[in-house]
Amino acid sequence: MDNKILLALILVFGTTSCVVFSPPMAPECDQSFEDLLLEDKHLPDDWDRSRPHFDDEMNLGADNSCLVSFYFPNGSAFQVVLRYQSEEQAKIGYQNATNRISAFDDITRNEDYKGSAEEYYFACSIEDKIDMCKYIGQYERYVIIFHTHMNDEYMTDKDLESTINHIDRLLIIN
Repeated sequence: MDNKILLALILVFGTTSCVVFSPPMAPECDQSFEDLLLEDKHLPDDWDRSRPHFDDEMNLGADNSCLVSFYFPNGSAFQVVLRYQSEEQAKIGYQNATNRISAFDDITRNEDYKGSAEEYYFACSIEDKIDMCKYIGQYERYVIIFHTHMNDEYMTDKDLESTINHIDRLLIIN
């Protein structure tokens, strides 16, 4: 077989297989969530924000939800916004979130942060030698989850407090 024909077949089948076997992109979030999501400017310098998207695994029975991730060379964080039909359903969603997401083996610190959330959970722990902190807050019909790696290089306690305050302000304004 001629080398040019063989090369053409490889290119056609290689390109086709990339298209056929590429995983689908997660669906984008409902536009109404955009004002409730953290932006790069709300986190320490050098963090990169992913495209906000719907994540069925993190839905926790909500009417609608949105997840956004943030990346730093040696760390990561994510924010999930869950919207429920009513405040009563959000209370149940908050309990589900704290039961599912808040389980820490060894809590290294608990902060007494409430802000304007009706209910909140905040704790930090060491997981796989990495300091991790989680904040879960219920704001009327919304439940917010923020989970981050902690390290003096990319997310200090002061940075985390500032980020949680930004979450609080975003939910109060909207």
